[in-house]
Amino acid sequence: MKRTPHMTAPSYRWIDYRSPDLAPPEDMVVILPVGSTEQHGRHMPVGTDIHLAEAVALEAAAQATIPVRVLPPVWISLAEHHMDRPGTLTLDMATLDALITGIAKALDRQKVKRLLLLNSHGGNRNALPVIADKLTRDLTMNVAYSTYWETAMAELTPLLEGQKMLHHACEAETSMILHLKPETVAMEKLADADVPATVPPQGLHLWRPFSAMTESGAYGRPDLASADKGAKMIETAGKVVGAKLSDPANWRY
Repeated sequence: MKRTPHMTAPSYRWIDYRSPDLAPPEDMVVILPVGSTEQHGRHMPVGTDIHLAEAVALEAAAQATIPVRVLPPVWISLAEHHMDRPGTLTLDMATLDALITGIAKALDRQKVKRLLLLNSHGGNRNALPVIADKLTRDLTMNVAYSTYWETAMAELTPLLEGQKMLHHACEAETSMILHLKPETVAMEKLADADVPATVPPQGLHLWRPFSAMTESGAYGRPDLASADKGAKMIETAGKVVGAKLSDPANWRY
């Protein structure tokens, strides 16, 4: 069908719908993107994780075979390990828990049966599964959790040239932001990243600030980033997450 000027592509954003259109069918999934406001080296915006969480969520909604709606992203979370760098904001665990729990309870009252906490920030990887488990136990809906690059690691790795996984303000994140918001990237600083000064011990967790690993605030190979690579990464991650959402077996317990 030929698209007329007043027609737009379908929206998956919760806030773009009118109230009667948000009465959820049984199989609808609501995605809550969970990002962070934090330093991303000298070349990347502090809102990187917010943009990436929403972009992957919207791509997953487009790729899914069931109805999916995407909430506005959570823009602040657990970023204590970046607080010694300008621009970083953080919550404590209790506040993040209360924020996500409040959103989930509201959705539960609206008869939403499936919620995905879609994470884009490494500092949330311990907290969000615990919150999701608690909410599934306490509410009448199933609450799932995914960190997008872990869920799609096998598919994303072949797209990278200089690293085997997503790091921080790296080849992967810089590529995706070059695709989404190229005006926010300081191109002249793409080579200004370094490898970790220390390697975390294996089998032993010890908190340390990110500055203990990298002087520049970035870790990876942003000099290998490209907008084309970023577009492929967002599409790939969205396709994998969308397939996970669409499989009814993933919502049974």
